[in-house]
Amino acid sequence: MLVLYIVFLPLWWAALVPLTTFAAACADLIYHFFDSSVSIMSDARVARVTVAAADGLGGQPTESGLRIETVTYGMPMLASLIVATRPVRVLGKVQALAAGLAILTVFTVFAVIAWARLASLQSYDQMVFATTSRMGHTSAFMYYFFHGYAFSQPVAAVILWMGTSMSGLFDGRPLPVKEGQGFDPKSKCHCGSGRQYKRCCGNSAQVSRA
Repeated sequence: MLVLYIVFLPLWWAALVPLTTFAAACADLIYHFFDSSVSIMSDARVARVTVAAADGLGGQPTESGLRIETVTYGMPMLASLIVATRPVRVLGKVQALAAGLAILTVFTVFAVIAWARLASLQSYDQMVFATTSRMGHTSAFMYYFFHGYAFSQPVAAVILWMGTSMSGLFDGRPLPVKEGQGFDPKSKCHCGSGRQYKRCCGNSAQVSRA
């Protein structure tokens, strides 16, 4: 497990730049439907949020940056858990890995949106309560929500791994075979295991009939 994690770390790090570009573009597109004063752009591995000054309140535009690795470090953990899961079924593991990483990517987009919302609320609070360090209730909620998700990446990885396990994506169970359906015993099994049919589903069918 540790060896797999070390192997996936550089792959995850290399994928952060395109992941940041994708997450920032999607978040900016979605957020513009609700607040056009906020823009989100990617800068290498950082999603930069720019908040324009609110009308009638004066002040200057504010900018903040979210390092994408702080909300995606669960990805190499999830990949390691899936690859280390037994039994070995390559196609099933690829499906589980694709599904898990896709879900985490969607979560990353919403994490960027949450960061943009937090930056917008904090900018507003700073202008309204310029002489104090007071934080509004909504911005405080967004602060704890965002940081809760960031710190719970290992938990999110484990939950997704358990979800893919229970979904049957890579549990290695053979596909059902209709009675009387013939297969070449020496051909590759139709379940995607890569083994001969007689040593995979054919063997399972013989055991069940016995």
